Amino acid sequence: MEQAGPLIAVALMVPVLAFWCWMFRDMLGNHRLYGQARNLWLFGFLLLNVFAAGLYYVAEYRDRP
Repeated sequence: MEQAGPLIAVALMVPVLAFWCWMFRDMLGNHRLYGQARNLWLFGFLLLNVFAAGLYYVAEYRDRP
């Protein structure tokens, strides 16, 4: 039972990292974002990590047709 903590942490980190990578890749390939907007999102992804990925999902990814 002493080793359950690290296993739980890894089990939570893997989907979070996958979500961040998915949103980051989408942001880099999003042709609707122009220079300054892309730079701001890039800065947000690097500074805020998963929180910026969640914001990007709500603001940009979810509303696409």
